[in-house]
Amino acid sequence: EKEQHGSAWPKTGATLALMWLKRGLKFMLVLLQSISDGERDEEHPNLIRVNALKAYEVSLKKYHGWMLQKLF
Repeated sequence: EKEQHGSAWPKTGATLALMWLKRGLKFMLVLLQSISDGERDEEHPNLIRVNALKAYEVSLKKYHGWMLQKLF
């Protein structure tokens, strides 16, 4: 794949797709682990916002630009 895509590698092809798959799976792992550990917001115990933010911080934030970080 590196030879096929040349200087565009690893920004294209299956390598990129696998990197994002791994990152997404790590997000899900941290999210589910946080939920199972019982981490929650005391004011709103039914919301998983705290868990989702923790998972995002650990797994995806460093790969997103400033604008996307603010959207999340």
